[in-house]
Amino acid sequence: MKIIGYLYPKILLYYMTILPKKWIPYEKTIYLEDYYILIVSDIHLGRCDSSEFDKEFQYNEKYERLNNSIEKFNPKTLILNGDTFYNQFNGCNPMIEDEYAISILRKWRDSVDEFLLLEGNHELTLDGFTDNIKDEFNVGMYKRVDDILIHHGHNEPAQEAKHNIIGHVHPRRDGDDVFHYCSNGYEGSSVTILPTFCKYVDGVDIDYYDGICPILDDGIDSKEYKCMKA
Repeated sequence: MKIIGYLYPKILLYYMTILPKKWIPYEKTIYLEDYYILIVSDIHLGRCDSSEFDKEFQYNEKYERLNNSIEKFNPKTLILNGDTFYNQFNGCNPMIEDEYAISILRKWRDSVDEFLLLEGNHELTLDGFTDNIKDEFNVGMYKRVDDILIHHGHNEPAQEAKHNIIGHVHPRRDGDDVFHYCSNGYEGSSVTILPTFCKYVDGVDIDYYDGICPILDDGIDSKEYKCMKA
């Protein structure tokens, strides 16, 4: 494979894909072509930085960017892979009080045949998906598609699989959001780490990640991962 990029210590930042065949990265999402599935992680609807929070601007920006991916691929299934919501702000749970966020989710849901919200660590801090979310949307902890396990990454994989697709980590290299991939990252299975979709949260070099991510904690050394600019 011809590589066009620049060198980081012990790792190349690829401009060509490092992912399995027919896994297409686009605008911080990934499209599984054989399954017509579009996956996005860490949208973070809610206040997600310490500066002035312009909800209408940030929400519309996120909506338009994800809509671009939906229009490009026309997926049958859209999976929001955890941390769709952010923490409480001023005592408000965004899954209940934030009607603007819910209206955006409805638009995404209505644009595909199957729409799935997976739980991330931020939903967990909000005591899980609320009844109103469960009543209106399809929710879960993970999604298995053949030998691919899609989950947020804050817990151990619920099942063995040939491939794991996670988010959670907000991976960056030298200030750039990136996809990470390792063909044998966790117990012999491949690991793909999606970049955070939200532009307003901090990222981290996985070599220095100190959060809770069992796949990184118990898997292969993070320096074995390849990365690609998102």
